[in-house]
Amino acid sequence: ERAARRAERPRTRRRRDGEALRRAEDADAFVRDILRKSTWPERLRGRAIDFSGMQPLRDCRSERSWFSRSLKRKVGYDSQGERRLIRALDHGAMVTDFLEQPLEIPYDYQGRSRLYVPDVLIRVDDDLFFVIEIKARQRLADDLTLAKAEAAERHLGARGIGYCLADAEGFGLSDLRALNVDDRFDRALQLLLADR
Repeated sequence: ERAARRAERPRTRRRRDGEALRRAEDADAFVRDILRKSTWPERLRGRAIDFSGMQPLRDCRSERSWFSRSLKRKVGYDSQGERRLIRALDHGAMVTDFLEQPLEIPYDYQGRSRLYVPDVLIRVDDDLFFVIEIKARQRLADDLTLAKAEAAERHLGARGIGYCLADAEGFGLSDLRALNVDDRFDRALQLLLADR
């Protein structure tokens, strides 16, 4: 009986190792997809960012957190989309470091100056840095989100850092811009707007 249990252990370990490898591959594919959808400045590789000692600038609005094995601490998140992203960053091999709620970006909205704190700052294995903001798909194109995104692209671009606004599935602004609007819907919308 003991011999049978011992013989079973390596198979269980191989299965766990295979699951971890698959999880890492899926996580890296998700991050690569977001990298492709990011807005990148003309000049990459600004000054390297030292993550040691950096702390999140704000607490998440909820008490939710994920224990990150790579960071060896709890990482806060505000939505299930952010949780999915943080888990992918933690499981993947290409992300070398990340920090949630990493920096403040000034922006103007409706005539008032405000500060925007994006979701995550990431360093990938070839020392590229980028920021990801996760929003619900229906909020990707609202005025406030777009004001923040435009300010982030300018602010981060001047520092050689990429920026991506996407939903939990990785659907981003570039995907939204590429959608074709049905002619019937477009006409109906134009009539509705004209009637107000």
